[in-house]
Amino acid sequence: MSLLVLFLCFPMLAGPLLHFDSTGHDFGRIVGPVTHNFEVVNTAADSVSVLGAMTSCNCTTVAYPHEPIAPGDTALVTVTYDPVGRPQGDFTRVITLITTDTITPRPTLTITGKQ
Repeated sequence: MSLLVLFLCFPMLAGPLLHFDSTGHDFGRIVGPVTHNFEVVNTAADSVSVLGAMTSCNCTTVAYPHEPIAPGDTALVTVTYDPVGRPQGDFTRVITLITTDTITPRPTLTITGKQ
């Protein structure tokens, strides 16, 4: 009984339901558009959905699964950065996913590099 009370009082002790292989990627030096696939696994007992994505710049696009991710299944979140019209130098872009994950509903992914 005391463990149940502890879990209900401190749900943040549990990890996120969607587990990413990594939450950041460094492209290094780039000369044109680049893409990276972030792998995500649903560790929940129920399906979890990605409802949408927000980026810190229109130069970054995101493709994510539009169907719910079943328990134990793996999916890809594909992030593409297009440097056309962007200033030279280092870049950092943040992608925020909107999900039905009850522990971490808005996980963030980060891409970096230099153009």
